Amino acid sequence: MSQEVIQKEKKKFKNFTILNWILLLLLISTNFTCPLAFSCISPFYNTVAFTKGLSLSQCGIVFGIFNFLGIFASPIVGSIIPKIGLRILLPSGMIITAFGTLLFALTIIIQSSFWFFIISSILRLIQSLGYSILLTCTFTCVSRSFPDLTSTILGIIETFVGLGYTLGPFFGGALYDYGGYILPFLVLGIFLLVCGIISIFFIKIDNEDSCNKYHYSIYFKLIKILDVWIIMSSAIFTGMIFQYHDVTLPEVLKEFNLTSSQIGAFFLIMGIPYAILTPIYGYILDKYGGASYFIISGSILSIIAMYFFGPAPFIPLKRNLTLLIIMSIFEGISVGGLYIPCYIKVLKTVIKEKNFPDNLETSGVLSGIFGMCYSFGAVIGPSGGSFLVDQLNYQWSTFIYGTAMLIYLLIFIFIYYIPRHCNKNKINDIEENNTNIYQ
Repeated sequence: MSQEVIQKEKKKFKNFTILNWILLLLLISTNFTCPLAFSCISPFYNTVAFTKGLSLSQCGIVFGIFNFLGIFASPIVGSIIPKIGLRILLPSGMIITAFGTLLFALTIIIQSSFWFFIISSILRLIQSLGYSILLTCTFTCVSRSFPDLTSTILGIIETFVGLGYTLGPFFGGALYDYGGYILPFLVLGIFLLVCGIISIFFIKIDNEDSCNKYHYSIYFKLIKILDVWIIMSSAIFTGMIFQYHDVTLPEVLKEFNLTSSQIGAFFLIMGIPYAILTPIYGYILDKYGGASYFIISGSILSIIAMYFFGPAPFIPLKRNLTLLIIMSIFEGISVGGLYIPCYIKVLKTVIKEKNFPDNLETSGVLSGIFGMCYSFGAVIGPSGGSFLVDQLNYQWSTFIYGTAMLIYLLIFIFIYYIPRHCNKNKINDIEENNTNIYQ
């Protein structure tokens, strides 16, 4: 049976047209370069910002505000996809991100701490707008273009997203050490701009104009469904936990006298497991299901990692580099389990159980909500985390975030998973009894 499944999977990829492959390569390249561009500042931005007079909390806002606009932009983008079309929106996301990245290089000439903070925040918002468009369009594009391989292809794309997040700090730290503050933004901004221009000529997905009449009513219907919010909370916590480390972890690593390049390389430890495992997660989900198990196991690993990163006040261990390395691996493994199942799980839930139409409108609206939830978590992660570190310390900050993750896990198990599991068993029992009656 497993051999037949594998052969079926191979046939699906073998049947890809040239345009299918070009589309997939464009989605991979764009989703790699954007995270690379906005995560490159992790090793050096705090150092430069401190010389300008900024506090750690202000640095946290600059990191966190990147995703702030995504909270509002993602659902709007999701609703206008059927009207404007992916062939316009997807390249637009790339080009907007490119301009935000290129302009960020000029912030080094600003001497005023106030204006350095304000301009940095505005440019991160511009990057946020571009990436919100790209992220929302990616999920919609994959679900419409590759409906039988959605989780698998999202897993492949997320591998490169993970590589972007992973290599961004390393790449940024290395370029900063080699050529100073301007070089990382210049190199990545130009590369993004080129990718955006190329993508204009190869995105060939048509609009579904007939379905854009009722998108506002779909939003109102979806936000009333409790299951949608419970599943989407997984995306919130993915963004929150993953982005938390961008601003707080570099400060902790300075205790061990690491350079900007070494701090950037440390992020590889977290990103490599994520990048390797996400396509495997996607393949398993497409072939065998089990999204709830991934969310539960991912939550457990993430809680363990957050409690030991500090370590939590009740854990009698002293923070050391070995412990941070092990917990970074745990975090990289857990984030993929939380993130990959989320979109496809909620898409299948609303289509199969709530009778929503399987069209571009539904997938676009859900992509927008998904992007909104991830962005919300990614705002809370660095901004709230840096505030807690300033007011309390790193130990208590990671403990609070880990406990929030624990509360979500309990809600997911007792409000979503157990009732559905029990209901499924009841249905199976009824079907069994009905079968016995007619025997």
